Amino acid sequence: MKNLVIVSVLIFGLFFISCKKYEDGPYVSLRSFKKKIVGTWEATQQFEDDKEYLNKWTLTFDQLEDSKNPEGSINTYTMFLADGSNDEVKYKGIWEVSSDKKQIIMNFSSISYNVGNGWQTSNDHSKLTFDINRITKDELWVDSDVAPHKYSFRFKKI
Repeated sequence: MKNLVIVSVLIFGLFFISCKKYEDGPYVSLRSFKKKIVGTWEATQQFEDDKEYLNKWTLTFDQLEDSKNPEGSINTYTMFLADGSNDEVKYKGIWEVSSDKKQIIMNFSSISYNVGNGWQTSNDHSKLTFDINRITKDELWVDSDVAPHKYSFRFKKI
């Protein structure tokens, strides 16, 4: 009986370790992916080709009401420029998650404010794919390759 318990614990432990979906964890999560991703995220660390920098950058992922899959609109995608200026660049678009839930795919356009005409969406459409390394209820770690650079971001939910 003692050997059966030990073997059962070892098998469960191996299964538990092999179930890790994301490179940096967590091993197990009781929250759905949708509950984890939807919300506003603020950058806490950013790297370009392993060189650290930090912009005041927030991402807001909204969920489509009638969607069963994690997808929706990027309500706010704001980045303050790396040169330290107070200029603000905003983007608006849509997001979805790959079927294996290991990537976030964002399609967006920039928006700018024009005195007299208000906020206007540009015709420049961009696509950005994040590889998810870690997602918890309050942490999101992602990487993105935008040739010739590799970017890494760590966000906290606010």
